[in-house]
Amino acid sequence: MLEMDRLERQLVNLPLLLDASSYVPDTVDLTEDAMAREYWLSCFEDALDGVVKRAVASQPLALDAAERAEKFRQKYRHKLQTLRHQPFAYGSLTVRSLLDTREHCLNEFNFPDPYSKVKQRENDVALKHFQKVVQALESLNMEQRQFALVKGLLAGNVFDWGAKAVSDVLETDPAFGFEEAKKQLQARPWLVDAYDDWLERLKIIVE
Repeated sequence: MLEMDRLERQLVNLPLLLDASSYVPDTVDLTEDAMAREYWLSCFEDALDGVVKRAVASQPLALDAAERAEKFRQKYRHKLQTLRHQPFAYGSLTVRSLLDTREHCLNEFNFPDPYSKVKQRENDVALKHFQKVVQALESLNMEQRQFALVKGLLAGNVFDWGAKAVSDVLETDPAFGFEEAKKQLQARPWLVDAYDDWLERLKIIVE
């Protein structure tokens, strides 16, 4: 399994951070932005059925899996509903905290990783294509390679079972993969697009 939580070494802060002590990974404070709060709470609630389904599927031999998954659903949905009316109910409210809360609820009902089978399957597929992808990247010139890498990062962020829209596609079209996800990317300029500045900085470093 290619999973961070299986590493038997201490994890440290990314060394490229200018000041790790002041770094805040959250981009939006959902206690202050009502529109963003409603959007993300709805996203997590809409995705709940899919998470429950995956949780049950991850433990096919457990006779009580469906019952525990339903308890998880009820508890997490209650927390989401509470946050709609009391954003400060559990302290800070960010997308990360919503993910952490969901993970905590899953662990409470003994679902440490509902997507473990999916991850293993996708890791196996990715490893089969690894050498071919690396060779394709090495055949590109410097600028083409950087753009291909960035598109790959964006596609990887889109290709996410936790996103309901993507999950729905993957359920109905098992052949949908990473290459298909890249084709779904919007053309530039992207909503947040500092690619040109980043590329110029990279050229200076390379030179």
